[in-house]
Amino acid sequence: MLLLTKKEVINLPLTLAQRLVKLRKEHNMTQQEVADKIGVGQSLIWRWESGEIKRLRQDKVQKLANLYGVSEAYIATGIDIGNLPEEVEEWIHRPENREKVISFYKKCKLEEAARKLNNIK
Repeated sequence: MLLLTKKEVINLPLTLAQRLVKLRKEHNMTQQEVADKIGVGQSLIWRWESGEIKRLRQDKVQKLANLYGVSEAYIATGIDIGNLPEEVEEWIHRPENREKVISFYKKCKLEEAARKLNNIK
């Protein structure tokens, strides 16, 4: 069983449901407003935000990314890494690589925190 400290949990990428709720609230929108703008029913937005649906169709990822002004990578994975070669992007988004991506992300966050602490001293 993998146990994480509070600090590690804080640094984990948000789940899809958490990202969608966060983005919607940051844009001061209701579920109905989001649904209207991307052409789906409000109940589908609720199912995404509740975590009932864990993966979105690519066309929905694209519409949400455009609506919120973020990358499709951020919607899909919670990690926005900028412009990478296509083969790297594909590798990152494969489900079998998810744990490696999260592990790398956590390591980078811990290194970033260590640098900040060192600057305080």
